Amino acid sequence: MRPSKKRKIVFADAFAGCGGLSLGLMQAGLHGRFAIEHDKFAFETLRANFLAKKSKFKFTWPRWLPKKPISIGRLLKRYRKELEIIEGSIDVLVGGPPCQGFSSAGRRRHDDPRNQLFASYLQIVDILKPRAVLIENVRGFTMDFDMEPRVKNYAQNLRRRLSEKYDVYEVLLDLSQFGVPQLRTRYFILALQSGLCLENPFDLLTKRLPSFLRSMRLNAPVSSTAPSRETYIGRHP
Repeated sequence: MRPSKKRKIVFADAFAGCGGLSLGLMQAGLHGRFAIEHDKFAFETLRANFLAKKSKFKFTWPRWLPKKPISIGRLLKRYRKELEIIEGSIDVLVGGPPCQGFSSAGRRRHDDPRNQLFASYLQIVDILKPRAVLIENVRGFTMDFDMEPRVKNYAQNLRRRLSEKYDVYEVLLDLSQFGVPQLRTRYFILALQSGLCLENPFDLLTKRLPSFLRSMRLNAPVSSTAPSRETYIGRHP
C-alpha cells in the first residue's frame, strides 16, 4: 500500500486524541479524510494542527461532518447514512480507543463503559469496509479479566471479530526501541485484506527499523529490535 502520485492512501482516525497518529500518517504520505474525537480539549488541539488555514498537514474534511468534538456513538446515530455513502473510499481506519479500563496502572475494571467502545469501532469497520485496520492500546488489553470466558480477554474478542474478514497480525512492542524517549510497551493489531501484504508487516517494520533510526539521527537500541516470543503474538488468517 505505497502512496503514489496518482492516488494517495486515504485514512480516517477514530479516537484521534490530539492527532499524534494522524500526524505520523500524513508525514508518511497518507491522506487524512477526517478524525473523530469526543474530548473537547483534545479536539481543539487537533483543530489547530490540522484544520487551520496555515496548517502544514490538513484533513480534507467532509461537508456533512461538523468540525467539532463528537462521540463514536453520536457519529453512528447521526451520520450512519453518510458513512455508508463513502464505503470503500477509506483505505485505512486507525484509532486507539480509551485504555483506562484495561491499564494495569489504573483500577482495571472489565465493566468500565469505555471498554465497550471497541464494539462501536467495529461497527465503523463494518460500514466503511477499509482495506486495513490499525488499533493500538496498552499491554493490559491482552490480559485476562477474572470474568466469563466469552468476554474475559478483549484482545481475543477483537482478533476473532476482525479475522472473519481480514488477515490479522498483532504484537506487543517496546516503543523505546523506535525512538520514543520512555519505556512504554504497547499492543498493536493490524488487520489487512487478504493478499494485501505478502510478508508479516511487523517483521517488515523490524527490518526497516535501523534505516529509520539512522534517518532520524537516533542510535539503535542496545537490545534486539526483533519481537521476542513473549511479545510477538502472531498472524491469524
